[in-house]
This record gives sequence, C-alpha cells and structure tokens, in this order.
Amino acid sequence: MGMIFALQTISDENIYKLIDNPLLIWLFLAPDDPSFYIEEVKKSKKGFFSRLFGKKGNIDNVDVPLLEYKDGERLDVDLDKAWHGLHYLFTQSEWEADPPLNFITSGGKVVGNIDIGYGPGRVLTFEDVSQIDKTLEQIDHDYLRKRFNPDDMMKKKIYPEIWNRDLKEDDSLGYCLEYFDILKSFIHNAVENKLGLLLSFS
Repeated sequence: MGMIFALQTISDENIYKLIDNPLLIWLFLAPDDPSFYIEEVKKSKKGFFSRLFGKKGNIDNVDVPLLEYKDGERLDVDLDKAWHGLHYLFTQSEWEADPPLNFITSGGKVVGNIDIGYGPGRVLTFEDVSQIDKTLEQIDHDYLRKRFNPDDMMKKKIYPEIWNRDLKEDDSLGYCLEYFDILKSFIHNAVENKLGLLLSFS
C-alpha cells in the first residue's frame, strides 16, 4: 500500500489536551470506538504498577473523558503518496527544512511516543497553520513546475521514487499538482475555521 500522509483539523483546545495526555489521541482519532484508548490506558497503568511494585496491576475500569469538538473539527484529507514530492517542491530538500514549509515531514509538535501508523502524530496550532496558509497563497503551479527536478528527486530518494518516468505516460508532476490544490484548499478552510491540524503517516 505504501506510506500515506494525512491531515485532520483540530482545535487548539484539543491540541493542548493531547499534549498534556497523549493517549487521548486515540479518542480523537476514533471518537465512536474508545476501545483503543481504554486498552492503551490499561497498558500504561499496568506498566506503572509493575515499575512501582514489581507486579502487574489489576485495572478493570477506565474512565473515558469527553472531547468536545468545534464546527469544522475532525475533517480529514490525505495526500496519498504525493506528500514527499510536495515537500521537495516546497523546500528542495529530502527531509529537514525551515518552517513553515517543513510541516509535511518534520513540522509541529510530536504528541507523545505513541505510534499511530508510521510513528507518532504531530500537531500544528491555528497560528502555525495560518503561517502555512499565507505562504502557500504565494505558491502556484508555475512556481512548482520550475522546481520539479526528477534527477535530483531520484538522487535524494524522494518517495515513492517515480519521478524520472516519462511524464507522457505517468504524469508524476501532475499527480503532485493535483494534491497541492487539495492541500492548499484544506489548509485554507482550516484557517477559516480557526483550527489547527493533526498530522500523521499511515
């Protein structure tokens, strides 16, 4: 299937709750199915008792907190496998880059040490997302086309390493541009709703 990059709108209030208690990310991701959250809390408590007393704790009851959501919160979109190509077109780098355009690969604050796919989730506040939105407003297809360099992308192992294919047969640049429009619109809508973002790979 490959590695997919996903974005989900989240309020700053819920961002702070996730930072304070990273296990809440399971409730945010699956609000209608608290079983993941409950099992992770049980594992955490058993580990705590084991370290404290040298034995497993008997944890049966777990209180499930209620997360409240604003209008527009928990909307999601993914960039399929175009995420690394877009990162390269934005930054010309393999992985690390300066904010705000490093947000796909490394921007934001990590939510605990909880693997929710390929590693932990990351969060960007409304202010962070506003900066990204302002920067993306200055970027268009022509700008990205000029930065498309298949040889350099293959050299830097930009996932999924399809960039040197014949564009007449497999338009990898067009693939990135299509998802750029999706990304740009989604981020702008998040800002319109004064929301941040939860980022993850799966």
